[in-house]
Amino acid sequence: MKRALGITSLTLALAASAAAADYLTQVPRLAYPLQRLDGWALSDGGSYGLEVVDAEGCVVLLGIQATALDGPVERYPAFIGRPLFGLPLTVTAGLGSTLERQIDALAHEIARSGLDEARWHQAEATFSRREQPYAVAWSLHEQLAARCGGG
Repeated sequence: MKRALGITSLTLALAASAAAADYLTQVPRLAYPLQRLDGWALSDGGSYGLEVVDAEGCVVLLGIQATALDGPVERYPAFIGRPLFGLPLTVTAGLGSTLERQIDALAHEIARSGLDEARWHQAEATFSRREQPYAVAWSLHEQLAARCGGG
């Protein structure tokens, strides 16, 4: 009886772990309009980040994290994060992976939702406070798209 209970507990733990991994690595579809969008670009030479809260309260973090000041920017890993039981957990995407392309697509979707591409490409553009996080989303998209030869 104890052995069966142990096997059942182990099976449940493995199933919960697999479900959590699937939840974390699955790029969500956002509901618009966004409730909140915060963006930042750090002075470390290549880190970009977005924190998104969609219309249904779904929270998503995504970005690129600079790992070495002297390393090539195209090698910096992309990440996505979501809260799980109140804890913000992130997953790093492999370079050129499907997850990295999905993060790029989400960044592009967010960017287009709040800042016209023509405005983004204006030389010497000064972005309003509302436009700034969308400009970060455009930067994130362009960094990731350049890796795949897209854009």
